[in-house]
Amino acid sequence: MKIDLKKKTYITLAAFSSIHLLLILFVIFPLFQDITKGAKELLSKREKLAALEVKTQKAAVLRKKLQVLKSDLEKIQNLFVDFQMPIEFLQFLEETAKNCDVSIDISLLGKREKELDLRLSLIGTFPNCLKFLDKLESAPYLIKIGDFTARKLEKIEQKEASMQNVKFDFSIEVLTR
Repeated sequence: MKIDLKKKTYITLAAFSSIHLLLILFVIFPLFQDITKGAKELLSKREKLAALEVKTQKAAVLRKKLQVLKSDLEKIQNLFVDFQMPIEFLQFLEETAKNCDVSIDISLLGKREKELDLRLSLIGTFPNCLKFLDKLESAPYLIKIGDFTARKLEKIEQKEASMQNVKFDFSIEVLTR
């Protein structure tokens, strides 16, 4: 009976060892692999989340800058006259002339791709004509004043122009969009 007991002990030991080995191979080892894989995925997702948070913060800063730049861009756009319809600019010239108490004659010299060339003739008193030029210079448009002449009106011309005694002739180049 001793042999049978030894055999039974070895068989039981072999069975338990086999069960433990199978348990380790098919249950515990895959479980550890899944845990390791899950930990790597979690770490990867944390890194992606951190990168997204940084991008979100940068996007918020860029949105704030965009708001500031948008208003600046609108101001810059307003510096340019509309190439197709420069009516606003012409109204500005006429209104400024009226406010400065000078008469104005505007003629179109030509249109280039990004410029509008105009010829202006002002008749009025010398201080009023200078006032008009000052307002033109400080206007919210990009303007370049070209060939400029000023002359005193003859007495015959002054009758037509009543008390006005100077005439300014000059060309301007206006940048367009």
